[in-house]
Amino acid sequence: MAAYGWRPLEQDPGPGLTRTLNVSALHFAAMSSEFSQEIANHINALVKTTYRLQAWSELLDGVNDDGEKFDIMIDFVNAPLHYGLGLPYAIEQKFIFSFNHLSHKMRLLLSTSQADDLPEDRRIDEKTLKRFMGDSDVGDRLLDAITAISSEDFSLGTMNFRNSFNHRITPGVELGITNLVTRNVITGGTSDPFKEEMKLLDKAPLKPGEKRVVYGFGGQSPMTLAEVVSALKGKLKLFIPVLNATRYS
Repeated sequence: MAAYGWRPLEQDPGPGLTRTLNVSALHFAAMSSEFSQEIANHINALVKTTYRLQAWSELLDGVNDDGEKFDIMIDFVNAPLHYGLGLPYAIEQKFIFSFNHLSHKMRLLLSTSQADDLPEDRRIDEKTLKRFMGDSDVGDRLLDAITAISSEDFSLGTMNFRNSFNHRITPGVELGITNLVTRNVITGGTSDPFKEEMKLLDKAPLKPGEKRVVYGFGGQSPMTLAEVVSALKGKLKLFIPVLNATRYS
C-alpha cells in the first residue's frame, strides 16, 4: 500500500519559528500534506480494487453458465470494475492539480513580487502545469511520468472503457457484443479500409480530401475480466516506488 505522510507538517517548529514563516509557506505545507494523502488514498484504492477484480476473475473462470455469470457481474463486479477503470485517469488528474498548486506556491515563496496568476481550480489542467514547469528536463520528465498513469495504451487495452461509459456505448466485459453499427468518415488520400467494399458496390474511389460516410455492421467482442486486471496491474507497476508491497507481476 502507498504510505501516508509523504510531507508531514512539522509538529514542533521550535521557538519563534512559527512567527517567521510567511503565509505562502504555511499554505504550501498544508496543501502538500493534504494532496499527498488524497493521492495515496486513490493509489491504495486502485491496489485494493485491482486485487478484488482479480479474485472475481479467478472465480468466473469456473462459471460456464452465462445467466449465472451475468448475475455475478451485475451484483458484484460492475461497481468495482467501473470504479477501478476510472481510477488511473483520476490519479493522473489529481497529480496535475496538485503539482499546479504546489509549483505556483513555490514560485510565490521564491519571489514575493510574483503575481498570483494561477487559474481557478476548475480551469487547472496539463497546459497550466506545462507553463509552470517551463522548458526544463525535470519538468519534461515529471509530465511524462504523470501522463503515463492514464496513457493511450491503457485506454486502447481497456477498449477506452472510461470514456465510452460516459460518452458512447459501454464495452462489454465477459458478456455482451457492442457497437453493432458503426459510422465511419473516410477521407480520400488516406488509408481507406473500405476501398475493396466500395469496388464491389461500383463506387468510384475517393479523390484526395473528399469525404465519404460509411456505416458498417459487425460488433465488438467483450473484454475478459482477466484482461482488465492485467491492464490495471500495468498501472500499479508505475507506483512501486511509493508502495510498500512489490508483488505486482
